[in-house]
Amino acid sequence: MKKLLSVFIVTILILSGCGSSNKTSDVATEITGPVTIEFWHPFTADVEGKLQELTDKFNKENTDGITVNLTNQGKYDDLYNKIKASGESNSLPTMSIAYATWEDAYEYVDKLNGYEGLSDTNLKFDNIIPAYLDEVKDSEGNIYGVPYNKSTEVVFYNKDLAKKANITETPKTMEELFEDAKKIKEETGVVGVGFDSLINYLATSMSSNGIDTWMDKDGNFMFDDAKVEEDIKIYQDAINAGYARTAGEDGFLSGPFGSGQVASFVGSTAGASYVASGVDDKFEWGTFVLPSEKVIEQGANIVVFNTASPEEKLAAWKYIDFLLQDQNVVDFTSSTGYLPVTNSAIKSDAYKEILAKDPVAQTAVDTKDKFATVIPQFKGANEIYQTNFKRTMNEILDGKGDIDTKLKELNESAKSVYDLNNI
Repeated sequence: MKKLLSVFIVTILILSGCGSSNKTSDVATEITGPVTIEFWHPFTADVEGKLQELTDKFNKENTDGITVNLTNQGKYDDLYNKIKASGESNSLPTMSIAYATWEDAYEYVDKLNGYEGLSDTNLKFDNIIPAYLDEVKDSEGNIYGVPYNKSTEVVFYNKDLAKKANITETPKTMEELFEDAKKIKEETGVVGVGFDSLINYLATSMSSNGIDTWMDKDGNFMFDDAKVEEDIKIYQDAINAGYARTAGEDGFLSGPFGSGQVASFVGSTAGASYVASGVDDKFEWGTFVLPSEKVIEQGANIVVFNTASPEEKLAAWKYIDFLLQDQNVVDFTSSTGYLPVTNSAIKSDAYKEILAKDPVAQTAVDTKDKFATVIPQFKGANEIYQTNFKRTMNEILDGKGDIDTKLKELNESAKSVYDLNNI
């Protein structure tokens, strides 16, 4: 995938005058005394609990005098706004969870090149799943974050309803997925398929059709590509015919799926626990790989801010290295529903035990060769994805305009956002 991240990061470093804090000479090689670092995050419930458990273990076991303090900053939007405000007031922590699409936050992010080997287990970037690392790497090989809480989309399906409809094989294409949904509706009366995220549906279609940057070489947006229109038309027709649906007011389809109102749905692996509790042994269910050319990799990364001291940055790296040790990766993912971010953790005996008991995890691993970062890295991309995509897809599926017209309008509105942020 061609990335614009390098252009973006180089530009903001020049404009902000922060380039000097990213030099290799800024890398400390040892911790000379006790150091305390602060780590901001948006996690709650089991995720926060597991991260706290791992952090307590690190604080107790490390021999460098490092203490990591976790600070919950509320929801993701709250965290994003806090990073921006703290960056402007020069009061950032050492490190934080951050999405790669948080352009304003990356003005303050330090590159991590030069830290490999400066830790007990010598974490190497080439051990991280390539699609995850691609999201935080520029064309010159600079790394601006370490992937951590990652998920993907899979298809959750009701095995009992599939049997009643005499469906014996998983679909190999998106067209087959909708054909099976129609058959289930005809045979059982239950809506066949739904999608939790309409914006992911559009973004995945763009990536699957080779339009990774959303634009052609001349900078023209291409949301009205003929094949993308075909993908949306298939979904629109299925909804109009009654054998597909959106999440709508339910927010997520794990609830309707658990109560038998929809036979299958495309949702995040991170929501598997909600599926399990919703079904509660009412029927047999399983998962399979979304049969599109590309499948979204989603989730956030750990970043280290360039305002930290050299020793604080090294302490942060040692902590990250600890979090990404195989057993700690397995402990985190098995407790939270997120996916391992390193190849060695996936291949470990501990994770093989997880795969033997967790079909959702196995499906996610089977998906990793399809992983794609479906949101390009330019300023304004996240706004287009979160706002313009949502408005366009809702209007199309609500019948408020034909697909071609709406996608051309999306081209225009996306161009306006892009120009405002990049010109």
